[in-house]
Amino acid sequence: MADINHEYAMRVSDADRNGTLRRLHNAVALGLIDIDEFEERSALVSQARMHSDLDALVFDLPGPASQPGCQPAAGD
Repeated sequence: MADINHEYAMRVSDADRNGTLRRLHNAVALGLIDIDEFEERSALVSQARMHSDLDALVFDLPGPASQPGCQPAAGD
């Protein structure tokens, strides 16, 4: 268990969930996801408990990860 990033494994707050919802709203506005996919992902936001849960919902969208080092570096 020494390899676990404890900050990344911390529980999320309502503010974290709201930030993820904003990213999903932006993705719809930019045409990156359709409304059906938005509805699917946003329904899962309220169930998220850990940062990894939220990151799984937006990993393929532009924007910051919830914790540093979660997205691959350019060229990887």
